[in-house]
Amino acid sequence: MQELIDGIAAGEQGSWKSAVANPAPLDNPLDTRQAECARTDRPMKRILDTLLQRQRVPRGEEHALLHSFFGHSEDGVYVDVGANEPFEGSTSWPLEQAGWSGVLVEPIPRLADALRESRQGRVFNCACSNRDRAGTTQTLHVHSGNPGWSSFHKERSPWLGENAEEIEVEVRTLDDILEEAKVPEGFELLAMDVEFHEVEVLEGFDLERWKPQLVFVEDHAYDHTLLRHLVARGYKFVRRTSLNSWFVPEESEETPSTLERYAFFRKYYLGLPARRLKRKLRGILAGGRVAAQNSNSRCSG
Repeated sequence: MQELIDGIAAGEQGSWKSAVANPAPLDNPLDTRQAECARTDRPMKRILDTLLQRQRVPRGEEHALLHSFFGHSEDGVYVDVGANEPFEGSTSWPLEQAGWSGVLVEPIPRLADALRESRQGRVFNCACSNRDRAGTTQTLHVHSGNPGWSSFHKERSPWLGENAEEIEVEVRTLDDILEEAKVPEGFELLAMDVEFHEVEVLEGFDLERWKPQLVFVEDHAYDHTLLRHLVARGYKFVRRTSLNSWFVPEESEETPSTLERYAFFRKYYLGLPARRLKRKLRGILAGGRVAAQNSNSRCSG
């Protein structure tokens, strides 16, 4: 336990320009909430949250940590793949408010239209995938009650429900989009929230060429496919916040604290069998509900 406490101290006082230890104001309307979250220094709570798998970081604190990671820069560049809503839950919105510019990739037309109306970033209404799928259209499954929930992989997304809407979306590689948008190589942030399509997106993205300073990706970690892909291309894990994993180039001076190393081991190894079982059970239950509905329909007929 003492080693974990020492690890936190090292993580906060070392190369992480931690917002928890050194909060700085952000020039946007979320300042108060983010700063309030960032000022809360409760190391024992963070230890217990990690050990007991209660690692849901408040969104405001996550934003503050991200901005802090980049030294509270006011002129960075973001690339947000699976941008979704313009404001709610957005990774790139607070950075844009602080002065950043960037690219927003969103396949659902109504969300892309909302982004164009409300955001400064350049919006691409398409999905990203590998080079084999580029130039085609693919079926995207969209939750009937919440258009922000979507996935190419319905079989892996039981939360979509059986009445998910299906839309055809244009597919491009991320390389192609960044070239068109004239994004500089070595840009600051690549954020991805693409529901089990992460590796396919990265297969259409030359990491060696673009070398983003941080890959911030939602990873449910049902296997090691994404982890292996990034490690094989010179990136290393440094932090986990909520559902998001943080990866930086191997040569980066950023290193995970002892606590973050434990969080990595717990997420990608200790907790893996239980998550797989839970997903399988959800699939079985969802299949049972569908069978019951079909049976009722036949009886009614």
